[in-house]
Amino acid sequence: MSTVPPTDSFNFSENSAQNQAALEELTSAIVFGQGADTITLLLVRCNYDRLRDQMVAQLRERLAVEDLQGPVQVLQLEAENHNLYARLRSQTKQLPGTVLVLGAEQLNSSALEAFLIDLNKRREEFRREFQFPLVLWFTDEGYRRLSQYANDFESIAGGETIEFALSTEALIQGLQLACDRLFNTLLAPNTPESFNQRLKQLDTDYLGIFWEKTLPSRPTE
Repeated sequence: MSTVPPTDSFNFSENSAQNQAALEELTSAIVFGQGADTITLLLVRCNYDRLRDQMVAQLRERLAVEDLQGPVQVLQLEAENHNLYARLRSQTKQLPGTVLVLGAEQLNSSALEAFLIDLNKRREEFRREFQFPLVLWFTDEGYRRLSQYANDFESIAGGETIEFALSTEALIQGLQLACDRLFNTLLAPNTPESFNQRLKQLDTDYLGIFWEKTLPSRPTE
């Protein structure tokens, strides 16, 4: 067991050359989609919430200096409100520069299936009515479900996806920090708190990055 105190020094944005190239590709695709007479569908894969949030923040910084046809909008899917077509109709009265759709991984299996089936059913309506870049973010598992339930809708993107990933080294570093935090919190000596009390104090959000998410099958080098 490591005796190194847990820290938050892990750079979860993991600004690898691959991630920066993916960010540049996504930025360019959004800029290129300005003024199009049909939807520009961009599909992004990322397995980690914190990495996604970092990439979204960097993407918005890059887009802030571009000449977009409207603002950058971020739309969070919710279990009780996952009808994307209806939400875009109501929230994009003015033409946006792009809409980033997050939260598909938060939907339960039945809600995700209904969400994807509705996308597929309304494929042509999306193409005709939303003349802006639409960026859908999925985990690898979510993207697999997209291919299963919304293959026709997926085809708008031409079979292309943009991936943000963690390198093998970053995964090892993060796992070590998570293990340090786990053992130092639960096995802390000379503490009056019970094991169950220490368990409640554990930063499960931090650990959940590794224990609750599906690790990529092909870590990048």
